[in-house]
Amino acid sequence: MKKVMLSAAVCAMAFSANADVSEEVVVEETAQTSDFNSFYFGAGIGGSFLKSDDIEIWKEASLVARGVNVTGQGIEPTDFTRYKETEEFSVKANRFVGSLVFGAGKVFSNNVYVGAEFLVDITKNKKISQESNVEKRSDVLVVMNAGGEDQLAGVRQQVKEQLDKEVPDAVKREVKIGGFVPQLNLKAGYVFKNNTLVYGKLGCALTKVSIDSYYKKSGSDEWTKNEDASFSKTKPSLILGLGAEKSFGKKFSAAVEADYNFGWKHKEYKANKGWNVRALVKYNVKY
Repeated sequence: MKKVMLSAAVCAMAFSANADVSEEVVVEETAQTSDFNSFYFGAGIGGSFLKSDDIEIWKEASLVARGVNVTGQGIEPTDFTRYKETEEFSVKANRFVGSLVFGAGKVFSNNVYVGAEFLVDITKNKKISQESNVEKRSDVLVVMNAGGEDQLAGVRQQVKEQLDKEVPDAVKREVKIGGFVPQLNLKAGYVFKNNTLVYGKLGCALTKVSIDSYYKKSGSDEWTKNEDASFSKTKPSLILGLGAEKSFGKKFSAAVEADYNFGWKHKEYKANKGWNVRALVKYNVKY
């Protein structure tokens, strides 16, 4: 009897060991044959909702003469103090985009997915203009050795003429946000039994912003470009995103995803921060 029981126990242990091995083999084969264990390329559509903040535009200028000198030609202003007041505005670039994507991924035995991809959002450049009339103020605060009100009025007139010479009547900012945005991303996620992949991504995007500054001189209707205040920059920024992808058959899959662009900063400007959303269809080529 003891021999029979011992034999049964040995058989049970052997069966259990074989079952465990069999299960491991099945899991390993499932990972190797996963539809997401592949190279892929695809296309899609979506929306971009980027915003640029803290763009300054000139609103007010003041020129104050704090003293005068008496010369043989009369009274001349001196000790000028200049003040410049600005206000900030924001530019929103809400646009439809088309997307192209190329990448590769691998599914491990624990159904963990790791991949990398290159994605490009393509849309039209967007240009937004902001104009402002510049309010001018001039005065004489302290008068030394002045010879009377008539001479003081002359000093004030000189200050006003100097202000008109230095300060334009109006200014304009043209902000152009580029429509070609490449991304390089790393992806990590989990593949569920119904061939659904849920993933997060971390990456870097390149976005472009151009700001051209113009002004109108006193008595002129033509805009003149201010080269010193204009710039065009393309800079990298951090991308964080989430998505879900469903496999259909062995070669096709569809994904929806959203990512947040943290934007970049140049001087006082904060450029191209905001959300991007897209739906993608992919063609998968298994390893």
